[in-house]
Amino acid sequence: MGQDLLTVPESVGYTLLYPLLANRLADYLKVSPDGLPDGAELNEVACRYLAQGRPAQQIYTALKMVATEAESLPLYSSSFSQGRTVFSRALLLLTASGPADHTHQL
Repeated sequence: MGQDLLTVPESVGYTLLYPLLANRLADYLKVSPDGLPDGAELNEVACRYLAQGRPAQQIYTALKMVATEAESLPLYSSSFSQGRTVFSRALLLLTASGPADHTHQL
């Protein structure tokens, strides 16, 4: 599932799910969300957190918590008609890998 296909409604339109999760994750992990690069927001939050010398495992725990909280948001996808199924798949992909595999981007 491409990250550019998952959106959630806002008061003035739609926002992409991954940047929304990245901002919430940054808040949860207490790292700056300023200047996150488009398309790599989650990875940048993780890098900023790790650069502070903090444990990698906490990133996965925090992302799972933030994503679970976001499950209540209405989710839209241009490629699937059932938003909940899409969200569940995205959540599974985002949180399935543990810290043993550091070679991939979040």
